[in-house]
Amino acid sequence: MIDHFMLFSILAAVCLSFSLAPLGCFLLWRRQAFFGDAMAHSAILGVAMSLMWGTTPLWGIFLICVLIAGLLAYGPLYFKLPSDTWLGLLSYTLMAIAFIVIRALPRSGPRSGGQVEQFLFGDLLLLNAFDVFTLVATAFIVCAFLILFWRKLILITLDPDWAFVEGIAPHHMTFLFLIMLSCVVATTLPIVGALLVPGLLLLPGASAAQFSKSPEGMVIRSILSACLMILGGIMLSFWCDWPVGPTSVVVGFCLFLIGRLLSSMFKR
Repeated sequence: MIDHFMLFSILAAVCLSFSLAPLGCFLLWRRQAFFGDAMAHSAILGVAMSLMWGTTPLWGIFLICVLIAGLLAYGPLYFKLPSDTWLGLLSYTLMAIAFIVIRALPRSGPRSGGQVEQFLFGDLLLLNAFDVFTLVATAFIVCAFLILFWRKLILITLDPDWAFVEGIAPHHMTFLFLIMLSCVVATTLPIVGALLVPGLLLLPGASAAQFSKSPEGMVIRSILSACLMILGGIMLSFWCDWPVGPTSVVVGFCLFLIGRLLSSMFKR
């Protein structure tokens, strides 16, 4: 008989796969894989500021992530910089500010800097019913968003100029996509940690890209890869007493390497 915490973890793995892996595919297609890192770094800053203000970390993460979404969407246009350059500037600056804020927090107590560590690693084996409900709701919202805006997202990803001809404003649509990504990061990061969220945005899509010939196929395979990645991490952490988040990331990288090996064999 499976304990309820294991059932919660399995359900959370499925929901996280539907929430993060499809969004990660769009980041890979746009060659913006490090957007996930920038969001995670900004989320850590949101946690630190929430502890400083004495508010719920979720609101700090959400507000900071929405701010970063706007800067990432419109910053390159305003400052006349390549998007990867602007992304790097923001990412490392946010990380530096986060460390400064953490250093200013008390050394002990519920608002201490040590509390930030909880949001770095998370633990899928310690979920409660509310956490699972949050992940289920997030997965449904992401799926609805992708179904509703699929064609527009594909157009601005593959050919922004043609999207503009079709009456779609690429920067506005990018901002909407980043807002969606911000909401997902804000709701999932306090539960699973800042290490697993960027890994789930990047690794499943990278593994799926090796066997996919269409955007739809890549999204479906990325979801399956994410499920294997998290479930493998859960099993290994349960048997070996390892942290779930880092273990899942390592499993995801191993799946990527296996996929690379298999794709090379089939191409010969």
